[in-house]
Amino acid sequence: MAFAADGNCRHAPPTQPMRRHNVYGRYHIFFVDEIEREDGQIVIEFNMPVNPATVTASAIRVNGMPLPHAVRIRYNRRGDKIILSEIPAWRRKRITLEISGVRSYNDILMEEIPVVYLWDDDEWERDD
Repeated sequence: MAFAADGNCRHAPPTQPMRRHNVYGRYHIFFVDEIEREDGQIVIEFNMPVNPATVTASAIRVNGMPLPHAVRIRYNRRGDKIILSEIPAWRRKRITLEISGVRSYNDILMEEIPVVYLWDDDEWERDD
C-alpha cells in the first residue's frame, strides 16, 4: 500500500510481466527475432536497433560465403530490420544463412543463432 499526498491509501498498480523483447535497456539481450525470405529479398528482424557499422559482408554469410557486393543492404526507419536484396543465383533455391558479430546501437553483441535454411517464401522465427 502507498499513501497519496492527500493522505488517502492507494494500492500499488499491478505488476506487469516483463517482456524482454520490448524492454531494451533492462535485460541487455540482443537477438534475431524473425527472418523472412520473399519477393526477392531477405528481411532480418531484430529485437532492437542494429548498429549498421557492424553489418559487414563477413557478419552475414549466405551458403557459407560472405555477402557478395551485388547484394544491397537496406534498413527500415527504426533500424531494427535489415533488408537484403537477393542475387539471381539464390532464386528458387534453398540457401543457408549465418549471422554473427552484429551489435546493437547500445553495443550489445547479438546472441548466436543456428544456421538457418530458407526456401523461397520461407521464414524462421525465434522460439522463446
